[in-house]
Amino acid sequence: MSIVLDNNRKGSVDEFIKENTRKSATINVVSPLFTIYAYDKLSKVLETSSRVRFLFNEPTFIRKIETNQKEVKEFQLKMREREKNISEFPYEIHLKNNLDQNQVANKCYQFIKNKAEVKSVINPGVISSSNISIHNADDSNYLISGSGINFTLDGLGYSNRVRWDFNTVLTEKNIVQEFVNFFESIWNNSSLVVDIKETLLDHIQNLYKENSPQLVYFLHFIIYSMKS
Repeated sequence: MSIVLDNNRKGSVDEFIKENTRKSATINVVSPLFTIYAYDKLSKVLETSSRVRFLFNEPTFIRKIETNQKEVKEFQLKMREREKNISEFPYEIHLKNNLDQNQVANKCYQFIKNKAEVKSVINPGVISSSNISIHNADDSNYLISGSGINFTLDGLGYSNRVRWDFNTVLTEKNIVQEFVNFFESIWNNSSLVVDIKETLLDHIQNLYKENSPQLVYFLHFIIYSMKS
């Protein structure tokens, strides 16, 4: 059976994940983007899962660049933009100055440190599609696929702009298993992917250091003094 999610009238990716993920599920995410705010929206589901694996399907936080020298500059620019999107994705930029960013970043840091596994492809073009697979203990498994899927608020269906996606949810066991086999073959191939968990943790840790309670208090004190 197939289900269509258009992130509009026919349901959103976020709603489907929340309604169909059971406690102790295994979740695999393949996406070019990751934001702390998307984590925040799905935190209850993610925190109660038994295993969460995230695979950047575009090179992100890669320090050893393996590409033609002429392509290095463009490669680096694109990669830095994806890294910046962790907290400054264009459709989420209004949240950056929210005082809650410190708390969200801290929670995301703890989650990734204690539970998540994170890898990135080394070179672009290895995986073209983005997917989210859910594997429940009761054998109710789902594969969500679509061009609009990415691990951002926008990709999950939280968007103020007019958009219509055509994301599909597949439930056939053989198709879901085919994806699992495909995912495992990439995930376990050290020539294709590299573990970037520690680098991502350093990046997120810097987010809540920059927005520490002491700094927020200091800025508010300055603003209050200027108004007085």
